[in-house]
Amino acid sequence: GGSFAKLAWAPIVLWAIAPALAHAAPPILSLPIDCEMGNGCQIQNYVDHELSPAARDFACGGRTYDGHKGTDFRIRDAATMLKGVNVLAGADGVVKVIRDDMADISIRNTGAGASDVSGRECGNGVVLEHGDGWVTQYCHLRRGSLQVRPGETVARGVVLGQVGLSGFTEFAHLHFEVRKDGKVIDPFNGGRIDAPAGARCERADDDGALWDERTRAGLTYQPVVFLSGGFADEPVTLATVEQAPPSAPTSASPALVAYVRVLGVRAGDLETLTLTDPDGGVFGTKGPAAIPAPKAQWLIFFGRKRKQASWPPGSYRASYRL
Repeated sequence: GGSFAKLAWAPIVLWAIAPALAHAAPPILSLPIDCEMGNGCQIQNYVDHELSPAARDFACGGRTYDGHKGTDFRIRDAATMLKGVNVLAGADGVVKVIRDDMADISIRNTGAGASDVSGRECGNGVVLEHGDGWVTQYCHLRRGSLQVRPGETVARGVVLGQVGLSGFTEFAHLHFEVRKDGKVIDPFNGGRIDAPAGARCERADDDGALWDERTRAGLTYQPVVFLSGGFADEPVTLATVEQAPPSAPTSASPALVAYVRVLGVRAGDLETLTLTDPDGGVFGTKGPAAIPAPKAQWLIFFGRKRKQASWPPGSYRASYRL
């Protein structure tokens, strides 16, 4: 989920800009999103280093998809987006181009308000130049949130705009892309995705990584990541939980449902979801069951319909094992 076919940048207007900043070395990058990784923010997709239809991230894992050219920093849901999550300049630079007029609509929305994003897959966004051919690009920003203009010099950490749902995407996130002389660079190992095959997919925690020390410490690679979970009063779908947390059940709810979202599951992974009642007794289990195919985002839910006058009061718990 959340893929987009290409990142063609088709600006509405181009302005002349000041001379680019000069750097003898690659820019050292700080976190381009103002949120705590692992607590409401996660990386959903990394850069794809495999030139064949198969997809592999910099750690030779599957946390990417074919042809993906950036790093996707996702937030929990669209409700979080509406509260406002800032997008930050990853390094000092000069604003090259912006776009700020596209609606925040999931590509799954085919009804009124949906629009053709062909040639504008990046959505609302910013391109910064850092000198010596280095560029960073920030995509899918929230309409009307941009706070910079072309030609403006910005410092690392300056607010560029806010995370949105514009362009070719189905979940609220920041697509962050790094390029050198027009070639995509993975900030996690400093490597070009068109490099020789032996250098494309090699784990590099330190050597070549473009992140600053503080940022790198918070971006430890994990093959599987817990995204969110909770209870609902009815069955849920990925589309509904991408919008907002489901309604919490009450004693009168027709059903009591637990759900969990996970990033990076693989085919054959075994999962089990168990519900316990206030007395500690198990009143429902789903699994163990094998996940049928690799998924960037995976949802499991399970529950029971209410058969009595009301749910007994107390604490209900759900336990998920992958």
